Amino acid sequence: MKVISYLTHGIAILLAIAILAPHSSRAAYIFTLGNDDGSQGEFSQENGPQAGPGAADVRDDDYYFAGTYAIGTVVADEDWKNFDRAIANNDPTNRLHFNGIAGNTDLTLTVDLIAAGWWDGAAGAAGAGTGTHDVSIDFNGVNILRQTGIVGNTLLELDFTSASVNAVAGENIIEITRTGGDSKGDGGNAGWIQFDHISLDGTPGAVIPEPSTGILALLAAFGMVLVRRRR
Repeated sequence: MKVISYLTHGIAILLAIAILAPHSSRAAYIFTLGNDDGSQGEFSQENGPQAGPGAADVRDDDYYFAGTYAIGTVVADEDWKNFDRAIANNDPTNRLHFNGIAGNTDLTLTVDLIAAGWWDGAAGAAGAGTGTHDVSIDFNGVNILRQTGIVGNTLLELDFTSASVNAVAGENIIEITRTGGDSKGDGGNAGWIQFDHISLDGTPGAVIPEPSTGILALLAAFGMVLVRRRR
């Protein structure tokens, strides 16, 4: 009888653990902008700064994925050609608008920066080398990156939670800005750094699974133990 009692308590405890143990779903992309191919060819040359919120059918500093925004409903993702290929001293900011973050979510923002350079005004041509570049990224007005002194291709992979950036199911805005730099070590700042691709992935936070086949498996396993003990 003691054996049966111990097993009964053990089953109850393990079933409670199985029912309450959290699990996470696989990461899923929220958006992808551009091809991961080492080229900025799918985007367009920057054409000077434009104030937000911009529009979803013109080439400006605001890029819209399909969703509902203050400017109205955007039925399909904006054409990639409307996205500036670079952030530069004379056009420093790109903004991405998107929907689709619900509940507690772990987020990863990937920004692949390539092909940095600077303009040599005296020579009337691109200068030698890459220069240096300072970049800042905000998510819904919350800063998630400040990096200075970038001198070449740089893959940024930023991990944070939806709560930390006030993410919502409605409109969210990511702002990427070149905040400064140095062209050739003389304090000049006629530089640019370009985009290969940008993506945002999300993994839902811990959730409570429904009791199902896992519980049945535990019952079967302890049933076998009970049979063996009684023998």
